[in-house]
Amino acid sequence: MQENFLLFTQIHLKMENGFNYFRIKTEWTAERNDGGLAKTKTEELVYASSYTEAEKVAYALAENQCRMQFNSSIHLEIDKTKIDEVLFNSALRTDGDLIAGLVHNYFEEGDDTGVGLYAVKIMYIELDEKTGKEKRSNDTIYTPADSNTGAADYVKRYLRKCETRDFVIRDTKFDKAEAILWSLDTHKEKTGLSERF
Repeated sequence: MQENFLLFTQIHLKMENGFNYFRIKTEWTAERNDGGLAKTKTEELVYASSYTEAEKVAYALAENQCRMQFNSSIHLEIDKTKIDEVLFNSALRTDGDLIAGLVHNYFEEGDDTGVGLYAVKIMYIELDEKTGKEKRSNDTIYTPADSNTGAADYVKRYLRKCETRDFVIRDTKFDKAEAILWSLDTHKEKTGLSERF
């Protein structure tokens, strides 16, 4: 338990050292199954050190996915998000090729299957040693899953291994992100952590 808690702490400390999640929203022209063209919107998360780095990844992703094949331009919106933790598990597939030097993890299944990224809201409960009163705090952990229930169950298993405070799952919500890109080191940390629970 101590080893897992230390790894959990290391990941959070790394996130505080200048890296953040940025949400890349792209509107582009794609070919439909019937051969016609249609406007398409996609969202990805990138773990980057700056907006400029996230923008470079967005254009590399557009090139890798041929998003400018039918139109020479795409519409991009890049926002820094308030995401502290994203877990990894087998619901995410890993592309063998790096995109802008980052590991590309994506969901093979469509939105209609329920497989995707879920935001799981947690309330932590702990006793303040000085006052003897109960302290409550909130957090949101993002996890790949196939349903709200699956996401909640996965986060519970994760927290039982990595967290010393009591907790309650408050809510789960499907997120529109279709892929997550992060460094090779971050990918190794997250896949190693997922194997422990």
